[in-house]
Amino acid sequence: MHYDGETWEALINGPADLDYNPNEITGIIQGVYLDSESNMLFVLTHIGFYQCEYNDELICEDISDNHVWQSAMYSIEANAQNDIFFGGAYFDIWHYNGSGFHLYDGFPNSGRIRSLDVKDDFVVCAGGYYSSNQLFVIRGYRNSQ
Repeated sequence: MHYDGETWEALINGPADLDYNPNEITGIIQGVYLDSESNMLFVLTHIGFYQCEYNDELICEDISDNHVWQSAMYSIEANAQNDIFFGGAYFDIWHYNGSGFHLYDGFPNSGRIRSLDVKDDFVVCAGGYYSSNQLFVIRGYRNSQ
């Protein structure tokens, strides 16, 4: 769907407009990122990360490095197809650089990242602690050496 400030317009009219094999993606879809320059689609599920291309049909490949993370993921945000962040359970904050993954650690493992946003080297994450009703917001600047 696309909203122009006044009305909603369907970009895809229904399943017939998108030739998709649901067996290619495993898990509950948590979010997507569409790279506007390459038209590459990235799909984050709670247990996997997929790169999808459309050439007459949607072909998706699991690029999650054999499910490198041990906890469920919930949120995805990106600057580009080689600069994607996602967060999840136990304060896991991951970065994908187009070829590999990096875990930003050093956080307590007692909370869940439910949402994140990134702009250039500035990252903001929000979520809640498991043992209380307290919420948190983490903000940080990535060292882009």
